[in-house]
Amino acid sequence: MASIRLAREEDLPLVVGLYVDAVNDMRKRIDLPKPKLNHIKPHVYSDFQTAPCFILEDDGVIGFASMCLGHHVWSSKPYLTTSMVYVKHEKRKYAILELLYKTIQEYADLQGMPYIDHYFIGGEIDERRKTLRSLNLKEHGIIIGF
Repeated sequence: MASIRLAREEDLPLVVGLYVDAVNDMRKRIDLPKPKLNHIKPHVYSDFQTAPCFILEDDGVIGFASMCLGHHVWSSKPYLTTSMVYVKHEKRKYAILELLYKTIQEYADLQGMPYIDHYFIGGEIDERRKTLRSLNLKEHGIIIGF
């Protein structure tokens, strides 16, 4: 059964490696540059100083959610968002994703801040909406890429 725990600093090299895996996985669906450790590592370590990183385990580490703080120009209050969420392909199930997103939302609620995410998923817009609804996420807007 999958479980989630807060990352410790000694977990960060593993998170960086999984981050590279995540970007490579995304590159199969969208046009992204090849991930570079010297770009990813400083972001993971910096985000870890201000927001949690959740480790997803099921007979070993199978994924993570690296969080960071965002700010709107019209508000002095930060919001919680994800830098990257990744679950190894062979372990992806809606129940695992739902557990991960529920944990993130509970953390945000505990901190008294909103959780706003920018969720990228391949496929047609109707399929994206179906996936979001199945995870109990609400669509508030669409990001369009050119």
